[in-house]
Amino acid sequence: MSSNRALGLQRRRHPRVQVTGTTRLVADTPQGMVTLRGNVVDLSVSGCAIRVHAPLEKDHEARLEIAVDGEPVWLPGRIMWTRTRDQAWLVGVQFEKLVPHKQSLLIRLVAERQRNQDRY
Repeated sequence: MSSNRALGLQRRRHPRVQVTGTTRLVADTPQGMVTLRGNVVDLSVSGCAIRVHAPLEKDHEARLEIAVDGEPVWLPGRIMWTRTRDQAWLVGVQFEKLVPHKQSLLIRLVAERQRNQDRY
């Protein structure tokens, strides 16, 4: 099995781009609402992977704050998977019920990052 298959990349609906930046995640868990700060690992128009320093469970609703052009944008989603790595947790968030304005922002942001990555 290739490393891409091991990570579940074959199920991706949209290409992901590597990004750097911080994020804030608010998740509804069985223990109540939790807020975590972390780093964005990659981003697509339908979801992202983030790195946090506390465990989360999959199949819970979440809201994720990312910066678009320096402005914070909150995106609703669902935690789809979690994995431990390097004394942290990687968390996959699928965006859900995005209003057209936020969907457009994500499309633009991902397209800009793809152009920048293609140059190098």
